[in-house]
Amino acid sequence: MPENELKMIFSKNLNHYLSESGENQVEVAKKLGISISTFSSWCTGQRMPRMDKIEMLANYFGIEKSDLIEDSIDKSKSNQAFFRLKKGLEPYNIDSDDADFILDVFKAHKKRNED
Repeated sequence: MPENELKMIFSKNLNHYLSESGENQVEVAKKLGISISTFSSWCTGQRMPRMDKIEMLANYFGIEKSDLIEDSIDKSKSNQAFFRLKKGLEPYNIDSDDADFILDVFKAHKKRNED
């Protein structure tokens, strides 16, 4: 597959999950410690991130890496509940280990219900 096509697929998927999260590029970039211009270049399909950044984004959105790099977004498979839970935890200043544990439990429950 040509590199430009990969960039556009990634861009489409990233924008999908960004929209689904209810957050904007600046918010997510700052939370992940990524420069805003770099994040923007991913969203517009100008650049493709390294795999470690793809993994970081997948973890942030509570999805698989393949959800970002493959052309197969299942629009009916919504992550809205995940994002509401994540947003709901923010005001409580829960440490990252506890927040990750809570989100992992949620993901496992969601996966079990999908199977």
